[in-house]
Amino acid sequence: MMPHPCDLTSDRILDYIDQHFAEAISPRHVACALHYSLCHLTHVARKMLGASISELILQRRIAAAQDLLAESALPVSAIARQVGFVDGAYFSRRFARATGASPTRWRNVHRAQRQRARCHACGRILSHNRQ
Repeated sequence: MMPHPCDLTSDRILDYIDQHFAEAISPRHVACALHYSLCHLTHVARKMLGASISELILQRRIAAAQDLLAESALPVSAIARQVGFVDGAYFSRRFARATGASPTRWRNVHRAQRQRARCHACGRILSHNRQ
């Protein structure tokens, strides 16, 4: 038996957040868009995904910020805006709390790691002493 298209699933919740995380959305927006009460959506999200809607939105924004920090030269403030934060300082605090490093520090560490040559098969860092 096929699930009804309006059945609330973790995929529907995550898909909506993936599509709209960069916008000014709140748990209430997600609940309205999925046609569920905020109370029911919150209950389902915690039960199925182990996190609140706010936490899921924040996690998605942080993941997108990590991608942009690693792949682009955009200023941190521009990345903050692109992933849905209005205030760059608030973004930096939330990013540091989630990752253990400021956005700039995280970028520097991850860029240095990406610049090292790695073996495609096992992922080990290759020696630079080749002659």
